[in-house]
Parts: sequence; structure tokens; C-alpha cells
Amino acid sequence: MTEITGTLSNFTPEIAVTVQDGGSPLGYLMIDRLVQGKACGGLRLLPDVTPEEIKLLAHCMTLKFGFVGKPMGGAKAGLIVPRDCPEKERKRRLRVFGGKIAPFLRTGAYFTGTDMGSTAADLAVLHEGAGMVYQNRSGSRSAYFTALTVMMGIEVAAERRKLALLGSTLAVEGFGSVGSAVAELMSRRKGVKVVAVSTACGGLYDPEGLDVEHLSFLRGKSGDRCIFHYGKGRTFSNEELLLLDVDILAPCARQESVNGANADAVKAKVVCGGANYGVSRAAELLLAGRGIISIPHFVASSGGIIGGRLEMAGLGDTFIEDYIRKHYLETIRALAVRAEHKGEPLIFTAEDYALSRSEAMSRKTATGHSRVRNVVCRLMDGGFMPPRFREQAADLYFGRLARGFDTLPASVTSA
Repeated sequence: MTEITGTLSNFTPEIAVTVQDGGSPLGYLMIDRLVQGKACGGLRLLPDVTPEEIKLLAHCMTLKFGFVGKPMGGAKAGLIVPRDCPEKERKRRLRVFGGKIAPFLRTGAYFTGTDMGSTAADLAVLHEGAGMVYQNRSGSRSAYFTALTVMMGIEVAAERRKLALLGSTLAVEGFGSVGSAVAELMSRRKGVKVVAVSTACGGLYDPEGLDVEHLSFLRGKSGDRCIFHYGKGRTFSNEELLLLDVDILAPCARQESVNGANADAVKAKVVCGGANYGVSRAAELLLAGRGIISIPHFVASSGGIIGGRLEMAGLGDTFIEDYIRKHYLETIRALAVRAEHKGEPLIFTAEDYALSRSEAMSRKTATGHSRVRNVVCRLMDGGFMPPRFREQAADLYFGRLARGFDTLPASVTSA
């Protein structure tokens, strides 16, 4: 059951589409908000996708774009695809769904990308159904850049909690593309001991620490069943992983795994993961009340947007990581200081900031500055920006992320 509490209980998507196929639901498109006539969010392919889930995730994208200063509204699409669905039927469903949402794809009101269960090949079939040719606007290392901001979010939370990362323990829920990258970064760069991971097949725990590199190798060979081929530790349920006595918990699986029913039993000191809404809003409040620092999902997972866009513009990994580290850390630290200054949960501060930026971008008229920025965005997105201007254009592209705290009082940001 999806939990939506507090101020989010009243949000309604601007556009909600349910696609039927033979009298049964086939899929859903939720456009949470159009910003300058555009919205973006991935296509989720699962056997049990629901309109409530897609609505929640569309709102997450609005928060994420607002946080990074990208003039784009949030959206999400979900297509019901049974387990072990034959390839022919999978493509038929994609084409039918694409045809039904074609008006949004064709006008540019909705831009899509890959998400849980979908691939670039699936998106090509979807657009074929809409009578279009799919243009991949996502970089190949989006998962890595998402993991990078998860790592940086953990760094900031550890600073506020006065937790030494070297030798601390980490449990990663969801050892997929993002979760495995989080585990590798934290163990290799920060000296964190990864003691537990989980996949769709269950969890794996070893208090002495897991060999993340070997486990990633096994994942490449046997997918989710890698936990059974590891040969050490013990397997257990995914639910147990969330309640382990570890320093850091990184939810990188499906939404709301940490929720109102289990948040009181979470033992981690820091919660920060790459899943969209991996922690429900009700759980965020419960964790904050217990003194557990939880980095909001849309903040922790924003690296995929920042890094993916800069990668597509032709910028290299070193520049992208330096850019994210400089600007992202400044932003999250200021958010944490403001939340502490106001005595409120970090989720409130982060939501207010992201939504205020999103609303400001929605209201922005076609001034000379915004017209220049639109040209820069088109050149960067299309990979046409001359190399010598790409680094300078990055700040303009992301709406002055480096100085994104213009909207916060100086007394707070300098605290």
C-alpha cells in the first residue's frame, strides 16, 4: 500500500492517462507537472505496476528536476508486462502503449527514458508504436552517477552525525546497477565494510564483510541469483536486511521499502539510497524523530540527471564528478544546515527547496536570459555544443546549481 502523507496527500497529476487493452488496464502515464510545456520520466515495465506507484514516481521526478534546477516537469509511465512474457507479446504491448500516448510523445510534452524493467530497445519499440524514431537522451553511466550522489549524500549525513566512514558498516538493498555501484564506491573509496546486499531472490549477509568485486562479477554471470553462488555468509529475507544493526542503510530497490510499518525498527544511523521514494514520507518523519539522518530520495539519486546530461553533452567523467562534488555537496550541506536551524526533518526543507525552484522555472517568461539558456540546453542535449564551451555551459544548463541557494536566507546558508 503506497503511503502518501502530510502535504503530499493532496497532490494530483496535471495529466493522468490509463491505457486499456481488450478491456483490461495495459499501462499508465502520469505527468505530475509541466514546466515550460515539458515533463520527463522513465518507463517502468513490471507485472504489478499500479497507477498509485506511477503517480508517486512522477512527483519524485518533479522534485528531482526542481532540485537540480533543470526546467522540466516530472512524469512517469508504467506498462504491465507479465513475468516471462514472450518477446512478441512484449513488443505488442509496447507498440499499443506507444500509440495511445503518442500525442504526448509527439508534442514533446513527455520525454521518456529507461527505468526498472525497461531497456533502450524497449523505448525504440514504444516510439515506433507512436510513429516516431527514438532518440536516446540518456548517458550510458547514469547508474554510476546516481551512485556517486548517493555516496556524497552519505558523506554529508556522516558529517552531521559525526560518523567516521572508514570501517563503518553498510547494507545495500537492491544489488542492481545503482546498488552495486554504491557498494563498490563506498568500499573502494571510503573504506566502508559492505556486510549485506539483496536482490529479487533475497538477501546475503556476512558480518566480516562481503567481497563486493567478486559479488559484482557473479551478478554479471547469474543476475539476481548471485547471492546463492557467493559461497560465504548466510542468505535471508529482504525485509531482514532493512533492520540489520549497521551504520548505513542504502535502499536501492523499489519504492517505500522503508515505511511506516518498519521505520521504528531500523537500526542504521544514516539512511541514503538510490531508489525513488525508497523511504516513504511517513518513514522519513519517524526516522527524523529517532535522530536517524535520512537523505531524501530525490536528493540522493539526482546524480543520474546531472551526470547523464553532462555525459551526453560530451563532458568526461573527471569533469562531471568534480562538478557534482562541488555543486551537489554545497547544496545538500546548506539544506542540512537549514533543516537543523528550523528544527524540522530534512525532507521538509528539501521538498520546499525543490518545489520552489520548480515553480520559479514554471513562471519564468521568455526573457533574454531564458532564451539563451534554452539555446544552450538544445545544444548540450543534442551534443552540438563546441568542446571549448561545454564546461562553461554546464552551470547555465543546470540553472546555476552552484549558486542554487539564492532562495535561502544568507544567515542560514552561512551557518
